[in-house]
Amino acid sequence: MHSPIAAHSISNFHSPKSHAIPPKLLPASCSLLTAPFSLLTEKIASSHFVNHLRHQLFLILGLLLGGISAYAQPKGAENEAWQLATQGHELISKGEFQEAVQKFTYACKLVPENVDFQLGLANAWFFAAEYEKAKALCKPLMSGRRARAEAYEVYGNCQDATGETYEALATYRKGLHRFPNAGILWMEMGIVEAARGDKATALSYWEQGIMAQPTLPSNYFFAAQTLHEAGAYSWAIIYAELFINLERTGERVRDMSRLLMRSYERARHYDYQKAYQWQFFQVKDPLLKLQPTSLDTALNQAFAAEFKDTASAISIARILDMRRFVCLLLPQQLPNDPSRGLWDWQQLLIQNGHFTPYNYWLFYDARDAEFMEWFESGRPDYEGFEGWILLNTFYRHIKRPVLRVAVAEKQKR
Repeated sequence: MHSPIAAHSISNFHSPKSHAIPPKLLPASCSLLTAPFSLLTEKIASSHFVNHLRHQLFLILGLLLGGISAYAQPKGAENEAWQLATQGHELISKGEFQEAVQKFTYACKLVPENVDFQLGLANAWFFAAEYEKAKALCKPLMSGRRARAEAYEVYGNCQDATGETYEALATYRKGLHRFPNAGILWMEMGIVEAARGDKATALSYWEQGIMAQPTLPSNYFFAAQTLHEAGAYSWAIIYAELFINLERTGERVRDMSRLLMRSYERARHYDYQKAYQWQFFQVKDPLLKLQPTSLDTALNQAFAAEFKDTASAISIARILDMRRFVCLLLPQQLPNDPSRGLWDWQQLLIQNGHFTPYNYWLFYDARDAEFMEWFESGRPDYEGFEGWILLNTFYRHIKRPVLRVAVAEKQKR
Protein backbone atom coordinates (compact mmCIF):
# COMPACT_ATOMS: atom_id res chain seq x y z
CA MET A 1 0.00 0.00 0.00
CA HIS A 2 1.49 3.31 -1.00
CA SER A 3 1.91 6.21 1.34
CA PRO A 4 -0.65 8.90 0.53
CA ILE A 5 1.94 11.57 1.20
CA ALA A 6 4.04 10.02 -1.55
CA ALA A 7 1.48 11.20 -4.06
CA HIS A 8 2.88 14.69 -3.54
CA SER A 9 6.35 13.86 -2.29
CA ILE A 10 9.55 14.50 -4.17
CA SER A 11 11.35 11.65 -2.41
CA ASN A 12 8.73 9.10 -3.45
CA PHE A 13 8.29 10.14 -7.09
CA HIS A 14 7.14 7.19 -9.24
CA SER A 15 10.59 6.63 -10.63
CA PRO A 16 13.51 4.21 -10.87
CA LYS A 17 16.06 6.96 -10.30
CA SER A 18 17.65 5.53 -7.18
CA HIS A 19 17.63 1.94 -8.40
CA ALA A 20 19.72 0.08 -10.95
CA ILE A 21 16.41 -0.92 -12.50
CA PRO A 22 12.87 0.30 -11.76
CA PRO A 23 11.42 -1.34 -8.65
CA LYS A 24 8.71 -3.96 -8.99
CA LEU A 25 5.43 -2.49 -7.83
CA LEU A 26 2.66 -4.08 -5.83
CA PRO A 27 0.35 -6.34 -7.85
CA ALA A 28 -2.86 -4.78 -9.10
CA SER A 29 -4.85 -7.21 -6.97
CA CYS A 30 -3.81 -5.16 -3.94
CA SER A 31 -5.89 -2.25 -5.17
CA LEU A 32 -9.50 -1.57 -4.29
CA LEU A 33 -9.88 0.45 -7.45
CA THR A 34 -8.76 -1.87 -10.25
CA ALA A 35 -12.19 -3.08 -11.32
CA PRO A 36 -13.88 -1.85 -14.50
CA PHE A 37 -16.54 0.72 -13.76
CA SER A 38 -19.39 -1.77 -14.15
CA LEU A 39 -17.80 -3.74 -11.33
CA LEU A 40 -16.85 -0.57 -9.52
CA THR A 41 -20.50 0.45 -9.45
CA GLU A 42 -21.42 -2.86 -7.85
CA LYS A 43 -18.62 -2.60 -5.32
CA ILE A 44 -19.37 1.02 -4.58
CA ALA A 45 -22.84 -0.04 -3.45
CA SER A 46 -21.23 -2.10 -0.70
CA SER A 47 -20.92 -0.11 2.51
CA HIS A 48 -17.66 -1.92 3.31
CA PHE A 49 -16.16 -0.91 -0.01
CA VAL A 50 -17.40 2.67 0.30
CA ASN A 51 -15.94 2.96 3.78
CA HIS A 52 -12.58 1.59 2.73
CA LEU A 53 -12.54 3.77 -0.37
CA ARG A 54 -13.39 6.85 1.63
CA HIS A 55 -10.63 5.99 4.05
CA GLN A 56 -8.08 5.97 1.23
CA LEU A 57 -9.21 9.34 -0.08
CA PHE A 58 -9.51 10.98 3.35
CA LEU A 59 -6.13 9.54 4.28
CA ILE A 60 -4.50 11.25 1.31
CA LEU A 61 -5.91 14.60 2.44
CA GLY A 62 -5.30 14.06 6.13
CA LEU A 63 -1.71 12.94 5.85
CA LEU A 64 -0.96 15.63 3.29
CA LEU A 65 -2.26 18.31 5.64
CA GLY A 66 -0.34 16.76 8.49
CA GLY A 67 2.83 16.54 6.43
CA ILE A 68 2.62 20.17 5.41
CA SER A 69 1.97 21.31 8.98
CA ALA A 70 4.87 19.23 10.22
CA TYR A 71 7.29 21.47 8.33
CA ALA A 72 6.67 24.07 11.04
CA GLN A 73 8.91 21.87 13.23
CA PRO A 74 6.67 21.64 16.31
CA LYS A 75 8.27 20.85 19.64
CA GLY A 76 7.35 18.99 22.80
CA ALA A 77 3.72 17.98 23.15
CA GLU A 78 2.84 19.16 19.67
CA ASN A 79 5.62 17.09 18.13
CA GLU A 80 4.44 14.02 20.03
CA ALA A 81 0.86 14.70 18.91
CA TRP A 82 1.89 14.80 15.25
CA GLN A 83 3.69 11.49 15.67
CA LEU A 84 0.57 9.99 17.21
CA ALA A 85 -1.59 11.33 14.39
CA THR A 86 0.74 9.82 11.79
CA GLN A 87 0.55 6.49 13.60
CA GLY A 88 -3.23 6.83 13.71
CA HIS A 89 -3.46 7.26 9.93
CA GLU A 90 -1.19 4.26 9.42
CA LEU A 91 -3.36 2.15 11.74
CA ILE A 92 -6.47 3.10 9.79
CA SER A 93 -4.74 2.01 6.58
CA LYS A 94 -4.18 -1.39 8.21
CA GLY A 95 -7.80 -1.65 9.37
CA GLU A 96 -6.86 -1.30 13.04
CA PHE A 97 -9.53 1.29 13.79
CA GLN A 98 -9.79 1.06 17.58
CA GLU A 99 -6.03 1.43 17.92
CA ALA A 100 -6.23 4.45 15.62
CA VAL A 101 -8.93 5.95 17.85
CA GLN A 102 -6.57 5.67 20.82
CA LYS A 103 -3.74 7.43 18.98
CA PHE A 104 -5.91 10.30 17.80
CA THR A 105 -7.62 10.63 21.19
CA TYR A 106 -4.28 11.12 22.88
CA ALA A 107 -3.14 13.55 20.16
CA CYS A 108 -6.28 15.61 20.78
CA LYS A 109 -5.59 15.66 24.51
CA LEU A 110 -2.06 16.90 23.92
CA VAL A 111 -3.14 19.65 21.49
CA PRO A 112 -6.90 20.18 21.96
CA GLU A 113 -7.16 23.12 19.57
CA ASN A 114 -5.74 21.27 16.53
CA VAL A 115 -8.52 20.72 13.98
CA ASP A 116 -6.51 18.15 11.98
CA PHE A 117 -6.31 15.85 15.00
CA GLN A 118 -10.04 16.22 15.65
CA LEU A 119 -10.83 15.37 12.04
CA GLY A 120 -8.46 12.40 12.26
CA LEU A 121 -10.29 11.15 15.33
CA ALA A 122 -13.66 11.64 13.65
CA ASN A 123 -12.41 9.67 10.68
CA ALA A 124 -11.17 6.88 12.97
CA TRP A 125 -14.56 6.77 14.73
CA PHE A 126 -16.25 6.57 11.32
CA PHE A 127 -14.23 3.51 10.31
CA ALA A 128 -14.83 1.97 13.71
CA ALA A 129 -18.57 2.30 12.90
CA GLU A 130 -19.05 4.69 15.83
CA TYR A 131 -21.02 7.08 13.64
CA GLU A 132 -22.62 9.21 16.36
CA LYS A 133 -19.25 9.86 17.97
CA ALA A 134 -17.79 10.84 14.59
CA LYS A 135 -20.70 13.17 13.88
CA ALA A 136 -20.39 14.76 17.30
CA LEU A 137 -16.77 15.62 16.58
CA CYS A 138 -17.58 16.97 13.12
CA LYS A 139 -20.55 19.11 14.13
CA PRO A 140 -18.54 21.98 15.70
CA LEU A 141 -16.26 21.97 12.63
CA MET A 142 -19.14 22.66 10.25
CA SER A 143 -19.66 26.28 11.30
CA GLY A 144 -17.67 29.25 12.49
CA ARG A 145 -14.07 30.09 11.79
CA ARG A 146 -12.84 26.53 12.37
CA ALA A 147 -15.11 25.00 9.76
CA ARG A 148 -13.55 22.51 7.33
CA ALA A 149 -14.84 20.83 4.19
CA GLU A 150 -13.52 17.51 5.55
CA ALA A 151 -15.94 17.78 8.48
CA TYR A 152 -18.87 17.88 6.07
CA GLU A 153 -17.34 14.94 4.23
CA VAL A 154 -17.03 12.69 7.30
CA TYR A 155 -20.44 13.75 8.65
CA GLY A 156 -22.05 12.93 5.29
CA ASN A 157 -20.18 9.63 5.12
CA CYS A 158 -21.65 8.68 8.50
CA GLN A 159 -25.13 9.47 7.25
CA ASP A 160 -24.61 7.48 4.07
CA ALA A 161 -23.24 4.51 6.04
CA THR A 162 -26.46 4.38 8.09
CA GLY A 163 -28.73 4.53 5.05
CA GLU A 164 -29.45 8.25 5.18
CA THR A 165 -28.48 8.79 1.57
CA TYR A 166 -30.57 11.90 0.94
CA GLU A 167 -29.39 13.45 4.18
CA ALA A 168 -25.77 12.73 3.19
CA LEU A 169 -26.25 14.46 -0.15
CA ALA A 170 -27.79 17.43 1.67
CA THR A 171 -24.76 17.58 3.96
CA TYR A 172 -22.35 17.57 1.03
CA ARG A 173 -24.35 20.33 -0.64
CA LYS A 174 -24.27 22.42 2.53
CA GLY A 175 -20.54 21.92 2.63
CA LEU A 176 -20.25 23.05 -1.00
CA HIS A 177 -22.29 26.15 -0.22
CA ARG A 178 -19.64 27.07 2.34
CA PHE A 179 -16.66 25.61 0.45
CA PRO A 180 -17.53 25.84 -3.27
CA ASN A 181 -14.06 24.73 -4.33
CA ALA A 182 -14.01 21.55 -2.22
CA GLY A 183 -13.52 18.86 -4.87
CA ILE A 184 -13.78 16.13 -2.21
CA LEU A 185 -17.46 16.97 -1.64
CA TRP A 186 -18.26 16.75 -5.37
CA MET A 187 -16.39 13.46 -5.33
CA GLU A 188 -18.51 12.15 -2.45
CA MET A 189 -21.74 13.10 -4.19
CA GLY A 190 -20.54 11.24 -7.27
CA ILE A 191 -19.81 8.13 -5.20
CA VAL A 192 -23.33 8.22 -3.76
CA GLU A 193 -24.94 8.58 -7.20
CA ALA A 194 -22.76 5.81 -8.65
CA ALA A 195 -23.87 3.52 -5.83
CA ARG A 196 -27.46 4.32 -6.79
CA GLY A 197 -26.71 3.42 -10.41
CA ASP A 198 -26.96 6.94 -11.84
CA LYS A 199 -23.69 7.09 -13.76
CA ALA A 200 -24.63 10.23 -15.69
CA THR A 201 -25.19 12.25 -12.52
CA ALA A 202 -22.09 10.74 -10.90
CA LEU A 203 -19.98 11.77 -13.89
CA SER A 204 -21.49 15.26 -13.77
CA TYR A 205 -20.53 15.63 -10.11
CA TRP A 206 -16.99 14.38 -10.67
CA GLU A 207 -16.51 16.81 -13.53
CA GLN A 208 -17.87 19.64 -11.43
CA GLY A 209 -15.27 18.59 -8.86
CA ILE A 210 -12.59 18.92 -11.53
CA MET A 211 -13.81 22.43 -12.32
CA ALA A 212 -13.93 23.39 -8.64
CA GLN A 213 -10.56 21.94 -7.64
CA PRO A 214 -8.55 20.90 -10.71
CA THR A 215 -5.49 19.87 -8.72
CA LEU A 216 -7.37 17.15 -6.76
CA PRO A 217 -6.67 13.79 -8.46
CA SER A 218 -9.64 11.69 -7.32
CA ASN A 219 -12.34 13.22 -9.53
CA TYR A 220 -10.22 12.54 -12.62
CA PHE A 221 -9.87 8.93 -11.49
CA PHE A 222 -13.59 8.27 -11.26
CA ALA A 223 -14.39 10.24 -14.41
CA ALA A 224 -11.77 8.27 -16.38
CA GLN A 225 -13.17 4.96 -15.11
CA THR A 226 -16.70 5.95 -16.08
CA LEU A 227 -15.84 7.19 -19.56
CA HIS A 228 -13.58 4.23 -20.31
CA GLU A 229 -16.24 1.72 -19.35
CA ALA A 230 -18.79 3.63 -21.44
CA GLY A 231 -16.55 3.65 -24.52
CA ALA A 232 -15.69 7.37 -24.56
CA TYR A 233 -12.00 6.66 -24.96
CA SER A 234 -10.71 10.10 -25.94
CA TRP A 235 -11.64 11.70 -22.63
CA ALA A 236 -10.88 8.57 -20.63
CA ILE A 237 -7.33 8.93 -21.98
CA ILE A 238 -7.19 12.63 -21.13
CA TYR A 239 -8.47 12.24 -17.56
CA ALA A 240 -6.24 9.22 -16.92
CA GLU A 241 -3.16 11.12 -18.09
CA LEU A 242 -4.03 14.15 -15.95
CA PHE A 243 -4.59 11.88 -12.93
CA ILE A 244 -1.15 10.28 -13.34
CA ASN A 245 0.45 13.73 -13.56
CA LEU A 246 -1.25 14.79 -10.33
CA GLU A 247 -1.02 11.68 -8.12
CA ARG A 248 2.21 10.26 -9.60
CA THR A 249 2.62 7.13 -7.47
CA GLY A 250 0.64 4.32 -5.86
CA GLU A 251 -2.00 1.76 -6.70
CA ARG A 252 -4.37 4.15 -8.41
CA VAL A 253 -1.59 5.34 -10.71
CA ARG A 254 -1.01 1.74 -11.74
CA ASP A 255 -4.71 1.39 -12.49
CA MET A 256 -4.75 4.53 -14.61
CA SER A 257 -1.62 3.56 -16.54
CA ARG A 258 -3.30 0.32 -17.55
CA LEU A 259 -6.58 2.06 -18.32
CA LEU A 260 -4.69 4.51 -20.51
CA MET A 261 -3.25 1.72 -22.62
CA ARG A 262 -6.52 -0.24 -22.70
CA SER A 263 -8.31 2.85 -24.01
CA TYR A 264 -5.98 2.99 -27.01
CA GLU A 265 -6.34 -0.74 -27.53
CA ARG A 266 -10.13 -0.64 -27.45
CA ALA A 267 -10.29 2.38 -29.74
CA ARG A 268 -8.54 0.28 -32.41
CA HIS A 269 -10.40 -2.60 -34.06
CA TYR A 270 -10.56 -4.66 -37.23
CA ASP A 271 -13.14 -3.79 -39.85
CA TYR A 272 -14.63 -6.20 -42.38
CA GLN A 273 -11.70 -5.62 -44.74
CA LYS A 274 -9.32 -6.89 -42.06
CA ALA A 275 -7.73 -3.50 -41.64
CA TYR A 276 -7.30 -1.60 -38.39
CA GLN A 277 -9.70 1.28 -37.85
CA TRP A 278 -9.84 3.81 -35.03
CA GLN A 279 -12.95 4.87 -33.17
CA PHE A 280 -12.42 6.87 -30.02
CA PHE A 281 -16.15 7.19 -29.31
CA GLN A 282 -18.13 3.95 -29.00
CA VAL A 283 -20.78 4.89 -26.44
CA LYS A 284 -24.01 2.91 -26.75
CA ASP A 285 -25.72 3.78 -23.46
CA PRO A 286 -28.18 6.67 -24.04
CA LEU A 287 -28.62 7.16 -20.30
CA LEU A 288 -25.09 8.55 -20.07
CA LYS A 289 -26.07 11.40 -22.41
CA LEU A 290 -22.65 11.44 -24.06
CA GLN A 291 -22.14 12.71 -27.60
CA PRO A 292 -19.13 12.45 -29.94
CA THR A 293 -17.14 15.65 -30.34
CA SER A 294 -14.79 17.18 -32.89
CA LEU A 295 -11.93 15.80 -30.79
CA ASP A 296 -13.11 12.23 -31.41
CA THR A 297 -13.30 12.87 -35.16
CA ALA A 298 -9.85 14.47 -35.22
CA LEU A 299 -8.29 11.57 -33.29
CA ASN A 300 -9.97 8.99 -35.52
CA GLN A 301 -8.62 10.67 -38.64
CA ALA A 302 -5.13 11.30 -37.27
CA PHE A 303 -4.60 7.75 -36.04
CA ALA A 304 -6.10 6.20 -39.19
CA ALA A 305 -3.81 8.30 -41.40
CA GLU A 306 -0.58 7.79 -39.44
CA PHE A 307 -0.87 4.54 -37.48
CA LYS A 308 -0.29 1.70 -39.96
CA ASP A 309 1.04 -0.83 -37.45
CA THR A 310 -0.91 -4.11 -37.74
CA ALA A 311 0.68 -5.81 -34.73
CA SER A 312 -1.82 -7.29 -32.31
CA ALA A 313 -0.37 -5.37 -29.35
CA ILE A 314 0.23 -1.63 -29.28
CA SER A 315 3.72 -0.77 -28.09
CA ILE A 316 4.75 2.27 -26.07
CA ALA A 317 7.19 3.25 -28.82
CA ARG A 318 4.47 3.28 -31.49
CA ILE A 319 1.94 5.09 -29.31
CA LEU A 320 4.65 7.61 -28.40
CA ASP A 321 5.13 8.55 -32.07
CA MET A 322 1.39 8.94 -32.56
CA ARG A 323 0.93 10.98 -29.42
CA ARG A 324 3.73 13.33 -30.52
CA PHE A 325 2.03 13.74 -33.90
CA VAL A 326 -1.39 14.36 -32.33
CA CYS A 327 -0.24 16.88 -29.71
CA LEU A 328 1.41 18.98 -32.45
CA LEU A 329 -1.54 18.64 -34.82
CA LEU A 330 -4.61 19.16 -32.66
CA PRO A 331 -3.89 22.65 -31.28
CA GLN A 332 -3.84 23.83 -34.88
CA GLN A 333 -6.95 21.92 -35.93
CA LEU A 334 -8.95 22.50 -32.71
CA PRO A 335 -7.58 25.70 -31.14
CA ASN A 336 -10.57 26.11 -28.79
CA ASP A 337 -11.06 22.47 -27.82
CA PRO A 338 -11.35 21.84 -24.04
CA SER A 339 -8.47 19.37 -24.34
CA ARG A 340 -6.13 22.12 -25.59
CA GLY A 341 -4.33 22.49 -22.26
CA LEU A 342 -3.12 18.89 -22.31
CA TRP A 343 -1.72 19.17 -25.82
CA ASP A 344 0.06 22.41 -24.79
CA TRP A 345 1.57 20.56 -21.83
CA GLN A 346 2.81 17.79 -24.10
CA GLN A 347 4.32 20.34 -26.47
CA LEU A 348 6.18 21.85 -23.51
CA LEU A 349 7.63 18.41 -22.78
CA ILE A 350 8.70 18.09 -26.43
CA GLN A 351 10.36 21.50 -26.36
CA ASN A 352 12.35 20.51 -23.27
CA GLY A 353 13.35 17.13 -24.70
CA HIS A 354 11.36 15.05 -22.22
CA PHE A 355 8.48 13.68 -24.28
CA THR A 356 9.92 10.17 -24.73
CA PRO A 357 10.65 9.45 -21.03
CA TYR A 358 7.35 11.11 -20.08
CA ASN A 359 5.43 8.61 -22.19
CA TYR A 360 7.41 5.65 -20.90
CA TRP A 361 6.60 6.90 -17.39
CA LEU A 362 2.88 7.12 -18.21
CA PHE A 363 2.73 3.58 -19.60
CA TYR A 364 5.21 1.98 -17.21
CA ASP A 365 2.62 -0.14 -15.40
CA ALA A 366 0.87 -1.16 -18.60
CA ARG A 367 4.04 -2.31 -20.35
CA ASP A 368 6.67 -2.82 -17.67
CA ALA A 369 8.83 -5.20 -19.76
CA GLU A 370 8.98 -2.70 -22.61
CA PHE A 371 9.80 0.06 -20.14
CA MET A 372 12.66 -1.99 -18.71
CA GLU A 373 14.08 -2.68 -22.16
CA TRP A 374 14.01 1.03 -23.04
CA PHE A 375 15.37 2.04 -19.62
CA GLU A 376 18.65 0.17 -20.20
CA SER A 377 19.68 2.82 -22.70
CA GLY A 378 17.24 5.59 -21.75
CA ARG A 379 18.14 6.02 -18.09
CA PRO A 380 20.00 9.36 -18.53
CA ASP A 381 16.99 10.77 -20.40
CA TYR A 382 14.66 9.47 -17.71
CA GLU A 383 16.65 11.04 -14.90
CA GLY A 384 16.67 14.36 -16.74
CA PHE A 385 12.91 14.16 -17.15
CA GLU A 386 12.46 13.24 -13.51
CA GLY A 387 14.35 16.30 -12.31
CA TRP A 388 12.46 18.56 -14.69
CA ILE A 389 8.93 17.36 -13.90
CA LEU A 390 9.42 17.68 -10.16
CA LEU A 391 9.75 21.43 -10.70
CA ASN A 392 7.32 21.76 -13.61
CA THR A 393 3.93 20.32 -12.73
CA PHE A 394 0.99 20.44 -15.12
CA TYR A 395 -0.98 23.13 -13.30
CA ARG A 396 2.05 25.33 -12.87
CA HIS A 397 1.94 25.87 -16.63
CA ILE A 398 -1.70 25.23 -17.51
CA LYS A 399 -3.99 27.34 -15.34
CA ARG A 400 -7.31 26.53 -17.00
CA PRO A 401 -9.02 23.21 -16.08
CA VAL A 402 -8.99 20.59 -18.84
CA LEU A 403 -12.63 19.58 -18.77
CA ARG A 404 -14.79 17.59 -21.19
CA VAL A 405 -17.84 19.82 -20.81
CA ALA A 406 -18.34 23.45 -19.91
CA VAL A 407 -19.60 23.48 -16.33
CA ALA A 408 -21.03 26.69 -14.91
CA GLU A 409 -18.91 27.97 -12.05
CA LYS A 410 -22.01 28.70 -9.98
CA GLN A 411 -24.06 25.54 -9.55
CA LYS A 412 -27.45 25.05 -7.93
CA ARG A 413 -26.64 23.44 -4.62
